[in-house]
Amino acid sequence: MYLFARGCHPCYFDFSQYQGINIVRALITSIILILSISTLTTQANAEEVKRYVWLTQGKLSGEQIVTTNGNDATIQFSYNDRGRGPDTLTNLTRNSKGAITSLKVTGVNYTKSKVDEWFRISEDNRAVWHSAKEDGDEQHTAGRHYLSVDGAPQLMGYLAEAALMSTDNSVDLYPNGRIKLQKVNELVVEGPKGASTITLYNMHGLDIAPESVWLDAENHFFGVDMDWVAIVPEGYEAAIPAMQKVQNIAKKAYLDELGSKHIDHAANPIHVLGAKIFNPETGILSAPSDVTIKNGIIIKVEPAQQATLTDAYIIDGKDQILMPSLTEMHGHWGDSQFLHLVSAGVTNMRDMGNSFGTLKRLQKQLKSGELIGPDIYPMGFIDGKSKYSAPVGRLPEKIEEAKAMVDDYAGEGFTGIKLYSSLPIEWSSVLADYAATKGMGTKGHIPSGMNAVDAIDAGFTEITHINMIMLNFLGARELDTRTPVRFIVPGKLGHTIDPDGEEYGAFLDMMKAKGISHDPTLSIFLDMFYAQPGTIIHSARAFADHMPANAKRWLIQTPDFNEGFEADFKKSGKTAERMLKRMFDKGINIFPGTDNQYPGFTLISEMLNYERIGIPAPAIIKMATINAAKNLGIDKEVGTVAVGKKAHLILVKGNPTKNIADLYRVTRAIKGNLVIKTQELRAGMGITPWN
Repeated sequence: MYLFARGCHPCYFDFSQYQGINIVRALITSIILILSISTLTTQANAEEVKRYVWLTQGKLSGEQIVTTNGNDATIQFSYNDRGRGPDTLTNLTRNSKGAITSLKVTGVNYTKSKVDEWFRISEDNRAVWHSAKEDGDEQHTAGRHYLSVDGAPQLMGYLAEAALMSTDNSVDLYPNGRIKLQKVNELVVEGPKGASTITLYNMHGLDIAPESVWLDAENHFFGVDMDWVAIVPEGYEAAIPAMQKVQNIAKKAYLDELGSKHIDHAANPIHVLGAKIFNPETGILSAPSDVTIKNGIIIKVEPAQQATLTDAYIIDGKDQILMPSLTEMHGHWGDSQFLHLVSAGVTNMRDMGNSFGTLKRLQKQLKSGELIGPDIYPMGFIDGKSKYSAPVGRLPEKIEEAKAMVDDYAGEGFTGIKLYSSLPIEWSSVLADYAATKGMGTKGHIPSGMNAVDAIDAGFTEITHINMIMLNFLGARELDTRTPVRFIVPGKLGHTIDPDGEEYGAFLDMMKAKGISHDPTLSIFLDMFYAQPGTIIHSARAFADHMPANAKRWLIQTPDFNEGFEADFKKSGKTAERMLKRMFDKGINIFPGTDNQYPGFTLISEMLNYERIGIPAPAIIKMATINAAKNLGIDKEVGTVAVGKKAHLILVKGNPTKNIADLYRVTRAIKGNLVIKTQELRAGMGITPWN
């Protein structure tokens, strides 16, 4: 998404900047917006006032007011997301070509940190700017457009307008990069003033995939839709399903075109020749071997140079390691992320909370082959109704309604339920027990008013997020963990926990005895604990230099919850690392997941963090392959390279059993009869390949 709106999932929501950049940015990793517009013209001063409303899942949660007078505009923008959310004032001037010549943004960002961003063209024709990400000063080139960090949604419309005013529908950007607008389709919609035609454009260059934007007949910003949220003028809400349908068709066409260039639908059989095979269950690396795949199933594993090569699709595995593909254990992703995920060797994903309709659509399209991406194993998301509820649509008000949701999820084959922060605490044990009768485990956030021990006693089978473990020792029962308190308290006080102490040891013994697992999403919390504005976020340091210019810019840290308490948060980050290492030493199942931007790459970052704190690489690979498969109940199908199992495999240069970073060097991913040329696919998304 554009700078104000990224992806979508219920764990986090941050429209302040790009897709889930830090502990809140993965929040972003999450609403777009619904803008509803009414226009008043004041004859006395020729000002035009456009009032917008921000709706999340159809509910009002903020507003944007744009006042325009000639080339000058003032934009007031704010929304509330469970106590979080920006409140900014933008003043700007544009020239006749639509480019911003001066801009100032003040107020607070999503985490309520102060915003002071500005851009101007100086008298000596220099472009000078300051943002939370960087400072810039360079010779101005006519036609370049400044890409704001904390600006309001209206700026996306201005950027699109500027592109259409150019000779080739493109604009060079400050500080770097270039966007190009591509017309996709038109749609006639009905509104208060009758029928009007809107146009869908793909905006290339802001990210590794194009962004969608709708413009009206005057080429002004009309809206965007992305399942959870949408942007439409007031009175045009009925147009959203049609807009969504057109966008989904356009998105699929883009993904199909990209995939057709770098993904082969291989003829049977597939022969992978001469690769060493890593078995994550035994930790053994084999001698060079040949693997034969037919109809998506592994039918032979034999010594090298034994395979029959008649009418075969040949993959040269010499000097490479063949191993099971990776499983992302904490995702909330849609189809726009799918090719990125498979390019990183991820062919299975546990979805920890998404739109029910979206999940059903994606699973159907993946099964039919309409989409290429990881197989999805969804968790049924359940939250209670409060002003801090996650915007997931269905919010039960009675326990019977919540149990009916469990029935629905079980009927759809979901792997478990995920409970969330606003759930009434007395419901936890009832739902956990009821889910168990359906063969489903209970995972998730710990409802406000409970601690981790309470959750385990209530029947939780897995605790999600390392902060939920930390809060157990920081007075969780007395904290309102529906709010940012659940981030701030572990940051400020987490370092007071003794990872080597008896209290934590006894807690781990209880987890071990009861078979409780943990999905720490460590990397996204380290982004917060170690946040240093102006530097690349912690989770992206291993891959940021490979990303396109604007994608890399969004990976630069901005002020976060640690502002003013940097030393405490840093010490708490070290404590979190030590807590996780002791958890591993106790033999507790840990599952790598991201809940973060660029989930394929950050999954490897998550695994790198485990390696850095002292967990052996073979054990980490085991977590992300066969152990994850066992958790999802698919270990008879995937998780090892074995005859009779599905071909969910990756071929890797280097040796990830000694150096987890070599997982970035995957050269092929195999999913059934699909052979993904991973480095080439990344290049098609503007990502510099790993050699």
